[in-house]
Amino acid sequence: MKASARRVSRDPYRPLVARIGSWDDVAGLVEHFSYYRDVAWLFRGVSNVEHGLIPPVGRPDWRKPDPHGHGKARKRLAYSKKDELAVFAMFKNTAVAFLARQPESEMEWLAVARHYDVPTRFLDWSEKFLVALWFAANGYLENRLDDDPGIWVIWGLKSVTRRDLDHPFSIRSPRIYRPPHVVPRFSAQGSVLSIHGEPTRPLKVARALRIPVDRNACFQLLKRLDDAGLNTATIYPGIEGLGKYLRWRYKNAWLTGY
Repeated sequence: MKASARRVSRDPYRPLVARIGSWDDVAGLVEHFSYYRDVAWLFRGVSNVEHGLIPPVGRPDWRKPDPHGHGKARKRLAYSKKDELAVFAMFKNTAVAFLARQPESEMEWLAVARHYDVPTRFLDWSEKFLVALWFAANGYLENRLDDDPGIWVIWGLKSVTRRDLDHPFSIRSPRIYRPPHVVPRFSAQGSVLSIHGEPTRPLKVARALRIPVDRNACFQLLKRLDDAGLNTATIYPGIEGLGKYLRWRYKNAWLTGY
């Protein structure tokens, strides 16, 4: 078998491509991260590359005030651990009826809650570079922010311990959790989670890269990813994801063969 003609950097932590502007750039990065697969890379696609890595539950100005409130009630609501624990308890009490398999630890419950959009102290990562690219490009096209989207790459964070599994809210320093695939999207997205002891502060890690994605390339990148088998229907397996994917196909008149 012939060796690949594409070059990779001699430094595994500094790939030759520092910005994504085309599918050829994507191919170069795939080659690089695949070549150095002995490194435990984790990827996160973001709709704005300038945003810090703050979990949903701790993001500033995320909680809206009561529009009919007065005085203090009209101020932005700050992060509250009491409220974080309350919304988690509400999820556990009501989600039981919808899960074919019950989570076996508090950490696993928290992971399921995160994947169903409950605000938690987790951040989503993937072991798959192309999944992160899909989230970056799709996120930008949905939100149309002023800055380019991008992909964060981290490696070297310690994993949670056995004791951590039932005490996720006692963890102090950021750790990595690889959840059991109790819901289909865990498998589809190659899900890995970072849990944050201080959810209002951006994640600070010694080993990290940030790769911007040209906003003008996002639509074409999503087309190429679709041809490679990555789209809303595969990222979110189930009839809801399928419906969103077919809506995208209809919007762009990509209906040949039906």
